[in-house]
Amino acid sequence: MIHLHSAWRFSLNGLERVDRWVKRLALVPAISDCRYAVVLAWLGSLAILALCNLVIPYQQMLTALGVPPITPIFADLRAVLGGFEATRLGYDVLFQIPRELYVEGRLIYPRLWMQLEWLGLGLQHAHLLGTLGALSFVLVTMRFVGRLDRHEALVYALVLCSPTALLLFERSNVDIILYLPLTAK
Repeated sequence: MIHLHSAWRFSLNGLERVDRWVKRLALVPAISDCRYAVVLAWLGSLAILALCNLVIPYQQMLTALGVPPITPIFADLRAVLGGFEATRLGYDVLFQIPRELYVEGRLIYPRLWMQLEWLGLGLQHAHLLGTLGALSFVLVTMRFVGRLDRHEALVYALVLCSPTALLLFERSNVDIILYLPLTAK
């Protein structure tokens, strides 16, 4: 009988522990973080653009979406990377850049940025850095905003797939570089 009594007490202690665990869990908000859905929606929209590019050039697709494209893609980033190359070649980037390094012929960004030319970055890194910049922008934004419910996620997905955001990503605008440290927690 003593053995049965101690087993009964053990099971009650176990139930009490489970009960306390459930009560603690109830204090935690429901796990319904929809940030992943926003990132997947953004990646899906890029995949759709890439697939459409097989039939219609992406420039026409972006124009139809209200985004005036510039050739080559990632033009703003290319301006900075071309400036790095021109600085390494000895040019004063505020006055002249060789035409093969940048279409416009001069740089409109601060000369101070050219101090980073020692990194060895050039035009050959534009696609990689442009893609990483866009992905970093989205991921840092999702980390910054915190948990999202379904309705908030829909709003963020629409914003990140909007023509304004597409313009930012298509040009790989330097605002991405300025945005990342400002929003990183």
